[in-house]
Amino acid sequence: MATTVDAAEKINRAKGAIKSSVTKLETFLENAEKASVTELQIKIKKIGQLQKKLDELLNEFFLIKDLSGLQDTANDFEQVDSRLEELEVRITSILDSRKSSSNPKNQAVESIKNEVRLPEIPLPTFSGAFSEWESFKTQFTTLVSNNDNLDDNQKLFYLRASLKGEAKQLESTEDTFNSLFDALKERFENQRLLIDFHVLSILHYDKIQQESARELRSLIDCIKKNIRGLKVQNYEQNNLSEILLVNIILQKLDKESRRQFEFSLKSSEVPQFDSLMSFLERRSSILESVSRIPSAVKTTFPAKNAARNNSLNNRIKQKSLMIKSNNKGNFKACIFCNNFHPLYKCISFKNMSVEKRKEFVSAHRVCELCLRKHADSCSSKFKCFVKGCQMAHNTLLHEEEKALNEISATSAAKNNNDISSPKGGSDDLEQSYSLIVRKGKVYSSLSLAQSSEICILPTALICFKNALGERILIRCLIDSGSQVCAMTSECSDMLGMKKEKINIAVSGLNGTNIALKRKMEVEISNLENDFVRCVPFYVVPSITNLTPSTRLNVDISKLPEGINLADPNFWKPNKIDALIGADLLFEMLKPNKFHLMNSSIIL
Repeated sequence: MATTVDAAEKINRAKGAIKSSVTKLETFLENAEKASVTELQIKIKKIGQLQKKLDELLNEFFLIKDLSGLQDTANDFEQVDSRLEELEVRITSILDSRKSSSNPKNQAVESIKNEVRLPEIPLPTFSGAFSEWESFKTQFTTLVSNNDNLDDNQKLFYLRASLKGEAKQLESTEDTFNSLFDALKERFENQRLLIDFHVLSILHYDKIQQESARELRSLIDCIKKNIRGLKVQNYEQNNLSEILLVNIILQKLDKESRRQFEFSLKSSEVPQFDSLMSFLERRSSILESVSRIPSAVKTTFPAKNAARNNSLNNRIKQKSLMIKSNNKGNFKACIFCNNFHPLYKCISFKNMSVEKRKEFVSAHRVCELCLRKHADSCSSKFKCFVKGCQMAHNTLLHEEEKALNEISATSAAKNNNDISSPKGGSDDLEQSYSLIVRKGKVYSSLSLAQSSEICILPTALICFKNALGERILIRCLIDSGSQVCAMTSECSDMLGMKKEKINIAVSGLNGTNIALKRKMEVEISNLENDFVRCVPFYVVPSITNLTPSTRLNVDISKLPEGINLADPNFWKPNKIDALIGADLLFEMLKPNKFHLMNSSIIL
């Protein structure tokens, strides 16, 4: 018992010393306005030391086994601890007021902040998309759910105002804020669907058909956005996922970008995901820089070359005018195919028969001379270019039978050595002289052939995708002896696709070389759109004359049901706009064939 009394007396003496120090601090604070900041900071440290000593004494006090009769001592400990906390608060407040009043810059900044009026933050909206739920929940929780100034009825009002579409169908008139918010979380916090959304967004991204800075940037954004979404769901990348991602992304690239990436690899090791993304960033920046056209070019030349400068400036102006003329806004849409070119340049319109052209022109009240719509009389001074016609109609509306002027003659017996007859005698030879009008010029061709035999070149109507993403029917010649695909310059201009500069020579008959300067990638497909290929076409001035050279006497009305011809009007002479080579021919051909009755033609 004596030991307990001695310990209690020792604790009381130490407690009395602390109480004395606290009383001195309270006396100091009565005149604290005159104290310096340094003195106040020292007093703060003193309070901390006293608090530490008080805690140690309190621990010793609770080690005493018999605390009966020591209740007053315990109450004193609580009073001293409260006095120390009050002293610390008062001194800290004085220090804060001294700091703010001693810094006029802070006052100026604070006044500026008070004067700036930021726009109101609109309520986030949610339409029911799984990919938007996490973002909506975070924003709504920050702005509304955690706002203590709003009661549940107000929060419910704001939540209902934020819901749109499918999400709004979940609410009911009996809902409280918590019940509606919980229902939304139960419905849209579906991790499996969210993971599927991010993965499928990458897998189903469309393949880039041709090099484009915009499409490359869109692919990069899609990959990064969905990977971030997967990381938020705690799905991190590893070596296996990076290999899969690299191969998936490479399948989405256009041929040129894929080729450039392969060139950039220094070894046969598997490329890293980060290196591929860095390459795509650089590639898109380069393509964007190359495709950017300056709005104005200012050129300064010495005064002594003024004449040369004027000529060069005129050339520059002419070039800029030519570029401007290709703008879609300078042409009205073609009334036949809705592309941006005049009707007389429309490939689809030209592929029709003359009868169909006349019917279309008459039905749409188009001028038969200039092929344009106008209210007044036509001011064009041109007439039909076909020799011997000179009627007031466009050459495209001239009857085919009148456009070709055929004369026949019988060959002399001396030709028997050159052209053999099945009977051993001389065959009748048909000599045809054709006048063909193209682009306002008259071209003549003289052909000599046996009247009993006509060679029919295979043709097909194939859909070409233009720069606007539209599918246009183009009449193509199928040539199993050609190693390349080609199209006419007129056809390439009509498609409006980007052309690549090249400089190669192609050899033809008798070893003749033709220099090719342009190439373009075009997506082609069949009419059903179940066969699609991206094919490089070389641009040539022309491919061939009208094919076939004369109208064929065939009857296709007796074809069995289910047979669709690649070129339904193969028997009519018409122009060829593109050529399909052997590398694509055997992919396109179907296995079956059909013999026309009473004819040697095979379809």
